Amino acid sequence: MAMQAPASLLFSPFSSLSSSMTQISPSASFRFAPPKTRKTTLRAHAAPASQPEDTSRPLANFPLSVWGDRFVNMPLDDSIFKSNSIKVEAMKEDVRKLLVAETDDSVEKIDFINTLCRLGVSYHFESDIEEQIHKIFVTEPDLLDKNDYDLHTVALVFRVFRQHGYKICCGEYPKHYCTSI
Repeated sequence: MAMQAPASLLFSPFSSLSSSMTQISPSASFRFAPPKTRKTTLRAHAAPASQPEDTSRPLANFPLSVWGDRFVNMPLDDSIFKSNSIKVEAMKEDVRKLLVAETDDSVEKIDFINTLCRLGVSYHFESDIEEQIHKIFVTEPDLLDKNDYDLHTVALVFRVFRQHGYKICCGEYPKHYCTSI
């Protein structure tokens, strides 16, 4: 005659345990054995080709574009290209003048540097940016202690200095702790 488990064990997650165990105490701990590994061998073999492979691809008959080939055959006028290049160089010089100009507010200059980096044009001014950040870092070591800046400004200054390789301390710890960061 088969032994039936008590009703308390019918819906238990441990119902697959030995039927000789009739009661499970709440404080009992169980150790489950890791799953057994099976060795699986894959064998590959080439099946004889019953049909020759079709190497041609089906053609897609797309309708003609509304735009035609207007942009493919667009003539490139060298005079327009040269005039735009001259304008770009003039704008780069204007931005360089803004970058190296003396200002009373160094945080404003750091914000300008951040804007150049985020616009993706900072590679034009790498040496000027490095020079300005070094100048601010050396001449104003207590830059954030001057005013009561908001969290955005403090985070911006901290991030810009860190991105350019300068170890700036958060102000809570003595300066000698920040040199090892």
